Amino acid sequence: MKELSDNELVKLISSGSQLAFRQLFERYWHRLFTYSFKVLNDAPLAEDVVQEVFLSLWEKNSGLSIEKVESYLFRSVKFKTLNLLRTRKLTVDHLEAIDWVFNDESIRQFDLEYKELNEQVNYHLSQLPQKCKEVFELSRHEGLGNAEIAARLSISIRTVEAHLYKASKTLKSHLGEVAIYLLVLSWSIII
Repeated sequence: MKELSDNELVKLISSGSQLAFRQLFERYWHRLFTYSFKVLNDAPLAEDVVQEVFLSLWEKNSGLSIEKVESYLFRSVKFKTLNLLRTRKLTVDHLEAIDWVFNDESIRQFDLEYKELNEQVNYHLSQLPQKCKEVFELSRHEGLGNAEIAARLSISIRTVEAHLYKASKTLKSHLGEVAIYLLVLSWSIII
């Protein structure tokens, strides 16, 4: 499917298009997850929040009319996150995060942070040895398994595993656990 605008995707989703839904999901889920994670500081809960928002969007797909899709999605994630916090014990960190979420500048600031994280990931990936980077890209972008990568590159599965370990270790040492979690999650998301 070619790159469509958010509004075009919503029109297709209202007609039941799974491809349009998947494209919208892939366009926003990283940012929405990170936005919720910033408040919850709990990756599985943040993932659940985003999945619930998209599930709700899919279930309401007939007659869907959303003017500003990005704003709608962020607002939905914000309110689902806050509702989740209401059912749990709030900590000082949560209260500070809530203040951040209600700040008008928070989404713009978040976008900058997210873009910066992506740039850092790409920079550190570019610093890897060529074969290591190639193995990592086949795993990340093409979703190939270790055996498929080994066959395609005519190397052993153990070598593939070693390259993936090295790439993950490098990224983890430079970017930390949250960035690695976001990357791993992005490779395994299935709708």
